[in-house]
Amino acid sequence: MIEPYRNNLIRIDKHWTRFEIVSLSSRYDIKTFIETGTHIGETILAMSQCEVFDQIHTIEISPDAVEFLKTRFVKFADSQNISLDNVVIYHGDSTAILPEILTKDIGRSFFWLDAHYSGEGSGKKENENCTILKELESLKTSPIKDHVIGIDDIDQCVEKASDYPSLEEIEKAIYSINKDYSISIKYNVLWAEVPSSLRRFHPKRLHG
Repeated sequence: MIEPYRNNLIRIDKHWTRFEIVSLSSRYDIKTFIETGTHIGETILAMSQCEVFDQIHTIEISPDAVEFLKTRFVKFADSQNISLDNVVIYHGDSTAILPEILTKDIGRSFFWLDAHYSGEGSGKKENENCTILKELESLKTSPIKDHVIGIDDIDQCVEKASDYPSLEEIEKAIYSINKDYSISIKYNVLWAEVPSSLRRFHPKRLHG
């Protein structure tokens, strides 16, 4: 199962990953973006500028990163005339805060799961590098079963780094939410969507 994905584990410019997030969100009429693992805020800065999302929720466990976000990051956004009015930054463990966000009126959302430890400069829980399976378990509590999901750094799961789950474990967790999920890997990201949730396409008649 892993081998067909090998060529899709390449790392590319994050611009294209974010373009994919916005493209999928537009296709599925998604107005809420939820991120675990804010780091220095590059992703939420991009999502704030795309004019697709009414709500942006982001969770960061590192106190140093949160301090940066509340000071220099906010000042930078203001200097660039980028509004953060629809952004809520949470400080804490994504596995504890995600269930709280899921109780809010968020509608079908895009979940960008990126809270796993990815080296120096990124935060983590003590003795736990990866929270992916726990985050997916939280999504099972949502009454909405067709959220769109993106999991970054999926090569770490394929290579079974540290305590990262295997790709098979992730797929099983996603299918336990909804067996109709379609899973693909591109740009070193696992993407999960429910195609039956798409609006039906009605092309206009073409006249020759």
